[in-house]
Formats: sequence, C-alpha cells, structure tokens
Amino acid sequence: MVCPGGGFHILAQDLEGTEVAQWLNHQGITAVVLKYRVPTAPHGDELVAGAGNPNLVIPEKALGPVMDAQRALSMVHANAEKWELDPDKVGVMGFSAGGQTAVLAALADGISACTKADEIDNSFCGASFVMVIYPGELVDEKTGELHEFAELNVISPPMFFAHAANDRVTCLSRVAMFAALKKVGVPAELHVYETGGHGYGLRATNETVTKWPVSAVEWLKNRGVLGN
Repeated sequence: MVCPGGGFHILAQDLEGTEVAQWLNHQGITAVVLKYRVPTAPHGDELVAGAGNPNLVIPEKALGPVMDAQRALSMVHANAEKWELDPDKVGVMGFSAGGQTAVLAALADGISACTKADEIDNSFCGASFVMVIYPGELVDEKTGELHEFAELNVISPPMFFAHAANDRVTCLSRVAMFAALKKVGVPAELHVYETGGHGYGLRATNETVTKWPVSAVEWLKNRGVLGN
C-alpha cells in the first residue's frame, strides 16, 4: 500500500502515488494507492487517541490519515485470497506526510484506531514491512529523541528508510528510528544521502538520493518479498 505525501494539506497522488504503484507493478508487486483524508494540517500537533485503540496516541492531524491507512490494510488482508495476495507480505510505503502516516499505522501493533464498522475491521490492520522515503517528523526538535507516539518494540515490522541530510524535514527521525529498531532487534536499513532535498519521488535527478529505488529493490529481495 502506497501513502502519498502532501503535508496533510493535499495528496501528491501522481508523484508519490500512481507513479510509485506503476514502479512496484514492474517489480512484480501488487500496489494499492491510499487516498486518505485531507486537509488535516489545521488540526495541529496536539496528541489524541484513536477511538478504537486508546493506546495509540498521535498528533491530531495524523489521526484521520492513520485510521484510513489501517482501514485500507484491513481491507487488503480481508481480500487477500480473493485478490491472490500473500497476507504475510503486505507492506506499506509512504512519502513525506504519507511516510509518517505509514509508520504510525504500522506501529499500532495491529490494533486499529478505528471504531469497528463491519467485518472488514476484524482483519489485521498491520504491515509485514515498511518502506518510507523522506517521511514526516517523528522526533522532538529540541531533544532529537523519538516522540512517545513513535515508540518501537520487538514486534514492530522491518523498515527501510531513505532520506537526504539537507532535507527540510530532519533526517534525525530516521536515524533515531533505525537506532531504536536496532535496540529491539528488528531488521532495518537506513540510507542518508548528503544532498537531495525533499519531494523527488521516483523522478531521477543528478542527486544520488534519487537512486534509492535500486537499494529498495535489493532490500525487498533480501526480505524475501521479491524473488532473486
């Protein structure tokens, strides 16, 4: 499942959505592009809990998108047999605000923030792996430590990160998350490039950071998601 970015104001549905889905298709991966609710940025960063998962306390602006992501993951798992998908290889990928959405949805330990609406919500709403490219903020700007809503544990899914050091969104979030995953024994791969900025998606530039798809494919092969 692909979560486009857009700063919780809009959805970059081509650059970080359909273009990514087409690339995944070329790798032999079925892709679902999530159209989550926006704008939510005006709701701010005050922490709120999900109605269906009071232990999931996240920024208010991210709650709706995270709920939408979890509902979509439940839908994919509920239809895995019908759609001929491997339920053990359902991953989530996100860019910018969509990266923050992807991570927060995946860190809920499979417990949905949504109030149960139908039988679909009985299906697993987590992910087997996470890939995030220049994701949104997950650390305290003053301390550099992960926010409490980004806590990791031994059942957190393996993660792949790609980021540019000169991105306006600090790469320290990725470094902190990589370190936290390492501490609890969860596999992770981190790529921080010196330059490259933000918002390039899959579109090639002269910056080395835009070669991240090559590393991502190798990571997917190593995880057993793709064949060699």
